[in-house]
Amino acid sequence: MRKRLRSTNEQGFIFPILLFLFTFFLAAITYGITSYYTMMDWVENEAKLVRMNTLYQMGRASFREDAYHQQAGSQGVIVYEFPYGTVTATFETNEEDGESVDYYIEEQAGGKRHRSNLYKIVLE
Repeated sequence: MRKRLRSTNEQGFIFPILLFLFTFFLAAITYGITSYYTMMDWVENEAKLVRMNTLYQMGRASFREDAYHQQAGSQGVIVYEFPYGTVTATFETNEEDGESVDYYIEEQAGGKRHRSNLYKIVLE
């Protein structure tokens, strides 16, 4: 009869170690997959935020270029169409406060956002 190795005697040593290593590698692979999908969601949300901020900046720049809203007592709504979506600027100008502008941003992919600005400007 052949002599058995010490690591494979009656108490068993190899099987529990293999189970531990298998569990460790399975947990590492599962963690890698979930972190990959989390990063994919994060990148998608970050790209959406960049598009929203781009729309806001384009709408704000277009609004500042238009000069007819800078007369005292004027108010109204201006809608700007851009490749990524629509920016609606609701403004109100008075002599005491300056100009209050609310930007309603709607992305073509379905995102919505609201930003308010109060400008202290010298009205002519």
